[in-house]
Amino acid sequence: MHPNFLLVTLASAVAIFILTGLSALLATPRPTPPLTVDAARARLAQEFPDVAVSGVWLDPSGHAAVARASMRALVLFRVGDGYVARDLAWSALASAERKAGQVVAVFGDFAAPRAVFHPPPDAPWPPQLLPSPPSGDRQGA
Repeated sequence: MHPNFLLVTLASAVAIFILTGLSALLATPRPTPPLTVDAARARLAQEFPDVAVSGVWLDPSGHAAVARASMRALVLFRVGDGYVARDLAWSALASAERKAGQVVAVFGDFAAPRAVFHPPPDAPWPPQLLPSPPSGDRQGA
């Protein structure tokens, strides 16, 4: 065999090894902290800046939240290692059925097809929302 062929083959093998290791390292999911009510409000305000939210409900698992804006439901839920915001009609969220302790809201979106909620067994669905603080009213200021 020609020495140049061996050198190119060795360089290719090293490059493949490095790229494989790098892709394995980058594919490691990062930890995603559970949502809090304040974090959910902040994310929803960022995703829907022109929408006034009247209340927020936080899933006990901390992986989903629902807010009401007039006749729309703003849903924030975990997908992969991040959160996704979607909206749908409040009536569609209210008509979602509880099965095996879970409520599933279907969006029909390829990237985020459904949100899964885990309401307490004795809690009504749709959830009771925590009222949003009045805009411009800062306590302690």
